[in-house]
Amino acid sequence: MSDKNEEIKLKKNVEIERLKNELKELEQLEKPEVIIKEETPELGIESDEGVEKKPRRPRTEKQKEQFKKVMVAKMKNVELRKVQNKIKAEEEKKELEEKLVKKAIAVKKKQIKKQKVLDEISDDDDEPVIEKMKKPPPKPVLVSKYKFI
Repeated sequence: MSDKNEEIKLKKNVEIERLKNELKELEQLEKPEVIIKEETPELGIESDEGVEKKPRRPRTEKQKEQFKKVMVAKMKNVELRKVQNKIKAEEEKKELEEKLVKKAIAVKKKQIKKQKVLDEISDDDDEPVIEKMKKPPPKPVLVSKYKFI
């Protein structure tokens, strides 16, 4: 008896699976395609996924030529800007180097002056230098009104 019960359960399960599959197929056929535009909350941009786009009209020869001219001009401008930016960067670099050199020279001069002062101080400590004051020349003594000695 248990064998019959198992067979019946298997048949029912197979039949149920077949019916589920048919139901899924029918649901897919009956559903009209609904296009839902999703809005991204951060940017407020709508995505057009699932939307069929119209094929574009081919460009005319004149449009193609004009597009080529514009692209050539655009590329020239890009190259020109690159060259100008490069020149400007080089000039700024040179100015900065000049400023650094001037500053380094000023610092070096200050160091030399400080070193000289320190050398003078250290020399003073070793030997006391006494500077003698020069005596002023003697004043002429008046012996008579007209003669000077």
